[in-house]
Amino acid sequence: MRIDTGADRPDIMVVSGAVEDGQRIVIRDHKRAQNLFNRIRENIEAHELPDDLDEYMSREDLVLDALHLFDDALALSLREIYEDHRIFISAGGSGAPVTAQSQQPEKAKKMFAIDTGSTGSQGPWVSWTSNGSAMKGFKPSTWVLRDKDADGHKIEEMVPAFENGCVMDIDSLKLGWEKDGAQGTAPERRWNPSISQATPRPDESKKPSGAYAWSRALSVRLAIGGGKAATWEQGSFGAYRAFENLATQIQAQYPGDGTLPLVKQTGVQSTRLPSGNANIPMLEIVKWVPRPDCLKADAPQIDTGPSSIYQQPPAPAPQPVQQVAAPADAEF
Repeated sequence: MRIDTGADRPDIMVVSGAVEDGQRIVIRDHKRAQNLFNRIRENIEAHELPDDLDEYMSREDLVLDALHLFDDALALSLREIYEDHRIFISAGGSGAPVTAQSQQPEKAKKMFAIDTGSTGSQGPWVSWTSNGSAMKGFKPSTWVLRDKDADGHKIEEMVPAFENGCVMDIDSLKLGWEKDGAQGTAPERRWNPSISQATPRPDESKKPSGAYAWSRALSVRLAIGGGKAATWEQGSFGAYRAFENLATQIQAQYPGDGTLPLVKQTGVQSTRLPSGNANIPMLEIVKWVPRPDCLKADAPQIDTGPSSIYQQPPAPAPQPVQQVAAPADAEF
């Protein structure tokens, strides 16, 4: 199996990122305060993914604190804008039409490019939150599940996920690019023709924050325990870097017998970015297991011809981690 995760890294920049460690932001006039308010408001409204919005807000702590000290009304107004926008985008899970997906369910098979005509991924959804969310009570470096209860109400809660171990359906894996949509619309996603063929960033446009508009993204179905399945679909730096490291292990160990990797988180690695620290989950394959029942209904149908395979260098090797065993009572 060959997985090309690409070489580019998302460039994450926020207003607070311009401040050196140990320094602080001081606001001395209303014009500067209003300029900062306007910029953060635009950045908030540019987000279409709740987790990315939470991460952005946590990285703007210095500016928010400075606004609070200068004019508490401005800070409270931004907090209301954030809360209202987060509620607005938390319908969650819908995506742009899928242009191409790729599968390699058996080692002897070629890569396939398929178009399912899907308008979005299947929920519930699990995602990694690097810095947590004080508003939601989420701790830094945790996994969050978005779902609906029996009455159809949206719920969002921390879950163990890879901390306890997840079975990853690599046959459902998609890699590509993601761009926040206009206000009120879903993110635009452009999936690579195959998982062995990474494509360049669609364009060099940037967000008001200075970050590239297009960031690398992945989507893969997981068995998260207790007979439940969820989709890990995310375009954040920490999430994609975690998968890049895992991809090397998948390529090296892929048995080609229809089994799937049981993946467990062994720790968290902190990486310094221009905007601050990013926490990256360290994922490791424990063993290869038969497909769980909760993933059998999600098995993709492949009915199109093979795609060409570009020869690209393998993804960087992950940092060594201590071998761990899956819980004896784990259920998938």
